[in-house]
Amino acid sequence: MGESNNKNNTNVTSQVDNSNLIDFTVIKLKNMLNDYHKRGMQDVATQVEVALSAYESGIADIKWHNGLPYVKYIAQKS
Repeated sequence: MGESNNKNNTNVTSQVDNSNLIDFTVIKLKNMLNDYHKRGMQDVATQVEVALSAYESGIADIKWHNGLPYVKYIAQKS
């Protein structure tokens, strides 16, 4: 039914500006970290800090279950 308009089928992901996206995982982990520090639970705060660092550096993914973070480290290809 007419010609396809291929100029609208460009790769959109290369044009997306992610600078104003909010990553709620980072916000939640930072809130948890502060809460555990305030409660004096330094061992748990340290674990959350490690998870946050791994997530922000891209070597881990965070999945949430019942409000708790589960860390899955991403396998590095060799």
